[in-house]
Amino acid sequence: MENQEQREDFIYYLEDLQSKARRWRLFLLDKLCEYCLTFISRFPVHKYKDFEGHYMEGLGPCGRCSMFFSSSALSIISPVSQSVVDFQYNWVYFPPDFNYVACPFCNHEAEIESPLLFHSLERNQVIYKIPAPWNEQPEKAMDTFKPIFQKLKEEYKKLMSREEAESLEQSSEILAFGKQEFYNAVKTGESKQQAHTTILVKQKDGSGLEIDSLNRIMIGIHRNEMTKQFNEEDSEERIPLEAALSRNDRLNEAVALFNSGDTIESKEILEQLYSEEADDVYINYNLAIVLYSTGEAERARQIMNQLNERKQWPL
Repeated sequence: MENQEQREDFIYYLEDLQSKARRWRLFLLDKLCEYCLTFISRFPVHKYKDFEGHYMEGLGPCGRCSMFFSSSALSIISPVSQSVVDFQYNWVYFPPDFNYVACPFCNHEAEIESPLLFHSLERNQVIYKIPAPWNEQPEKAMDTFKPIFQKLKEEYKKLMSREEAESLEQSSEILAFGKQEFYNAVKTGESKQQAHTTILVKQKDGSGLEIDSLNRIMIGIHRNEMTKQFNEEDSEERIPLEAALSRNDRLNEAVALFNSGDTIESKEILEQLYSEEADDVYINYNLAIVLYSTGEAERARQIMNQLNERKQWPL
């Protein structure tokens, strides 16, 4: 959508589709249309078109074939740029290929390690991302990147009104070394990771999507990173759910009791199994579900966080 007329045409199409979905009793499609209409009706199209992010050009060698080629990476973003979208409910999304580049000679894909400025409109906070290798030399990193970030900030201010630029000058600032600290800062305003549970979805193309409903952020994970996180060695340690259930009749019984509504008996069996095999991923997973349903949310979160830290999930 590049103008108001195109937005109105799309809204008309969605409203027509929603009316048909209700008539055909397609409730999920009805709700999806409702979400889309809410977002589109509130999203500032002019800002979305005017600011698509500021790009930085560079020249460097491929990590595989060593051939030099030029590439570009986003160096300034905010929730109204094309790669990071604020859905009016403070949801922020980073796609899996965010600042990734493919070598034109061997097609090797890799992340571009470059400085990045992110402006959080909600917190009025500016986050400066410094490439991870500089983490061991923080003082030298400050001297090297300070003039770069000052220039990026001045470029960003040119896109703002006078009032917005003045507000930017009053914003708090935070440094983040590398992608993980940067995402932590976008989530919570602090570069240190805070323990809580997120949902990881594996997509058909091999990439992943980490959904953090607490901090309202969706982070795409490139398929290369997904392969590193869930390689063959890890997969050998994970047992298919059916095999685990057949191996342990009591776990099977606990799941059946829970599905029938007998959460108390199910919890007793799972607690006993947990005392015997505390490292079993399926016992942990099912116990967390039962604990959450019986009001022990804090303990359920602790178990799920442990699974997340060990990167163990049932298939």
